[in-house]
Amino acid sequence: MASAARPGSGQRKAKSRGTGSRHVVNDLLGMASVLLQSRRDAGVEKIEAVAQAVRDFSNELDGMALAQDYVEEAAEALDDLAVYVGETEPAQMLEDLESIARRNPAITLAFVVVSGVALTQVFRNWWPRYQAQERNSSPAKRQPRKRANG
Repeated sequence: MASAARPGSGQRKAKSRGTGSRHVVNDLLGMASVLLQSRRDAGVEKIEAVAQAVRDFSNELDGMALAQDYVEEAAEALDDLAVYVGETEPAQMLEDLESIARRNPAITLAFVVVSGVALTQVFRNWWPRYQAQERNSSPAKRQPRKRANG
């Protein structure tokens, strides 16, 4: 007589496999969250560094009080941006950007155009250097052999 399988044993194995895969997914999500947070922290530090550079520039504008005021306001806005980036979840940032874009389509379009021009300039400056670096780092190409006459 064949022994009968215990009822529910297959379901338990399937559940344990599902639980294991959930742990893997949760671990991956946790690692992604840590990576994202470290990137956000790095972004916040860069924004704060730019704000400090703007402040330093403001201090060099002696005798130009109006310009100095505008530059100081820009530095304060960068500080506010750093706080916002550090405290706001990425999904909320996307919602906020969408809301701003819907309220101000002309400004959004101008921003996109300026960003595109800036990225084009960065790419134009970067690409020739990248190609030169690739040529210098690639193994030397063999010179073609000269054919003997006759």
